[in-house]
Amino acid sequence: MIHIFIFVLKIVAFILLIAGIIGIALFCLGLYFKQEKIEQEKKLQKIYAQPEKKCVVKIISVGPKKIKNIKIIRDYIDLSLIEAKEKIESALPATLYYGMPLELAQEMKANLDEIGTEVEITEL
Repeated sequence: MIHIFIFVLKIVAFILLIAGIIGIALFCLGLYFKQEKIEQEKKLQKIYAQPEKKCVVKIISVGPKKIKNIKIIRDYIDLSLIEAKEKIESALPATLYYGMPLELAQEMKANLDEIGTEVEITEL
């Protein structure tokens, strides 16, 4: 009887150990993603805090990957899914954003260029 009790205690201890390891791993993963988000927010704050040149971002032609285009546009511009889709499908060239910081616009242009979308940036 005591041997069974000790065996069950060992199994419970092992399960708790595994649960603890998984918990620690998930906690670390959460910290990693939180740190990544904080770094991204700091980068955006730095971009918007600096008095820098503003520009107009126009989409000239859309590449074949419309969903990726919409996702990238929504990452940089606060648009709903429908609004972003309408910008992509509207008569081209279409103005995506008026008054965007130049550094942010160049970053967005680079990401859109990778998937075959042509973007024009004009400084104000």
